[in-house]
Amino acid sequence: TVTKQVLENISFVDSLSITYLGSNFKLVGADADYFKLETGPLGGVNLVFRDAPDFEAPAGGHNNYSFTVEYKNLFGQSKSDTYKVQVNDVNEAPTGMSSTTFKVDENTTARTKVAHVDVVDPDTNPAFHAYDFALLTLDNRFEVDSKGDVYLKANKVLDYESGPICITVVAADKQFPLYLAATTITLDVNDVDEAPTALKLSNVLKSIDENDDAGKTIAKLSVVDPDTNPEFRSYDYKVMKMVGGA
Repeated sequence: TVTKQVLENISFVDSLSITYLGSNFKLVGADADYFKLETGPLGGVNLVFRDAPDFEAPAGGHNNYSFTVEYKNLFGQSKSDTYKVQVNDVNEAPTGMSSTTFKVDENTTARTKVAHVDVVDPDTNPAFHAYDFALLTLDNRFEVDSKGDVYLKANKVLDYESGPICITVVAADKQFPLYLAATTITLDVNDVDEAPTALKLSNVLKSIDENDDAGKTIAKLSVVDPDTNPEFRSYDYKVMKMVGGA
C-alpha cells in the first residue's frame, strides 16, 4: 500500500515508478474516478487529482481516498499498487470582508459601536479563521477590538455637517502564511437639531423718526446655526423687554 498525504489545492499525488513507463495503466476502486494519470514534464507518468482538492468541499464528501493503480507492460507482466491518499487542510487567503454599520447621533460623547466587520474566508478550521484587526486611518476618534467591532471612543464626537466619515479596517491572518484583507466603511451618522450659536443684526437703521409708520424695518436678523438641514433651521422670534429698559 502506498500512503500519500497531499495539501489541498495541489493536484499532484505521485510520480509512478520509472520501471513501468512503458506500461498501460488503469485506475480502479471506489475513489478512482477522482484521479487520473497524465504525462509528466520528463515523460514519466504522474498520478493527479482530476480537480484540485478542496478540503472544505471535498470530492465525494471526504478527504481520504482509496483506489488501486494497475500496470501491465508490453510483455504482459502485471502489477498493482493500492493507494491511500489523505488531503490535509491549509490556511487559505480570505476572499474579502463584509461590514455592518450602526446609526450613531452626532455629538454623542459615549463610547459607541459604529460598525462591525467580518472576514470572508473559505477556511472552516477555527485555527485558520483568526485575525488581528487594525484601523488604517489618521482619525484617532475610533478603535477596533479583536472581534471586529469598531467603536467611537468616549468623548470623541462626530459632526454630521462635516460630511461622510470613512474608515478602512484591515484584518491580518494569525496563521502562516500571513494574509491580509481590508474594507472601507462609511459611517451612518444621524443629523440632530443643534443649538444656534449666535444672532446677527444687519441693515440696522442709524436713526428713526418719531411717528414713523408701524411695521417699518429697522434691522435684519439672521441666525448662526451649525445645522444645514432645513428642518432644523426654522425659528420663532420674540422681542424681549430688557431689565431697566423703557
